[in-house]
Amino acid sequence: MKLKAIDILNLYDAFANLSGKELDLNTACTIAKNINILSVAKKVIDEKRNRLISDYAVKDSQGEIITDENGAVKSFTDKEALNQKLNDLFLSDVDVDNMNAIAKNALSDIKISPQALLVLLQSNLLDEE
Repeated sequence: MKLKAIDILNLYDAFANLSGKELDLNTACTIAKNINILSVAKKVIDEKRNRLISDYAVKDSQGEIITDENGAVKSFTDKEALNQKLNDLFLSDVDVDNMNAIAKNALSDIKISPQALLVLLQSNLLDEE
C-alpha cells in the first residue's frame, strides 16, 4: 500500500498511543503488527528529516549545530529551502506492507483522541464492524 510519509508518521503515533491501552489480544496483536510494518519507514523518514535539519542548521566554528537552552536548533541558513525540502519529504509516497484494520468495537472501552481516530479513519484502518 502507498502512504504519504506524513501519514506514516501520524499512523505510527496513533498506533503507539493505542499500544499503551488495555485491549483484547487480537486487537493488541493487530496494533503491534501495524507498528512493526510502519517502524522501518518511520526510521528512514526520521533519518532524512534529521539530515535535512542538520544540513540547513547554523553551525559554530567546530561544525556543531547551534541550539538554544532547550536543545532546539537556533536558526537555519535557508529556512525557506529547508521547509520546501521537508514538505517534499512529508508528501512523498512510500510503499508499505498492507496493514490490518482495527475493529471499532475493540476501542469502545478506551479513551482515544479525536486526532488518533481521524488518522485511523482516513487511512481506512478502523473497521466499522
